[in-house]
Amino acid sequence: MLRQRNFLVLLLSVLVFGLMAVSPARADEARGRIKSVDKDSARVVVTAEGKDLTLKVKGECKILLDGKKVELEDLSTDQKVTVTYKTEDGEDMAQEIVAESSEE
Repeated sequence: MLRQRNFLVLLLSVLVFGLMAVSPARADEARGRIKSVDKDSARVVVTAEGKDLTLKVKGECKILLDGKKVELEDLSTDQKVTVTYKTEDGEDMAQEIVAESSEE
């Protein structure tokens, strides 16, 4: 009975640590304004908390402008934006960009 319990504890420990090792990277979020958009290099620069954040935008990135799905080239400078991103191989990769039209 004691062996069974020790085996179960060991098995659960291995499962928990194994799941932690394969869990996806935690996403970060930044709120600010768009400083620049470069559709050719698929990058957007966001100024958030006084710092510029350069994000690579891949095809799977969800981009919304005023609640509607748009393409990267539909974004423009000075729009308010919230970006969700994660760092992969030292580069910040946008996962979601939610922008609001600039007030005129």
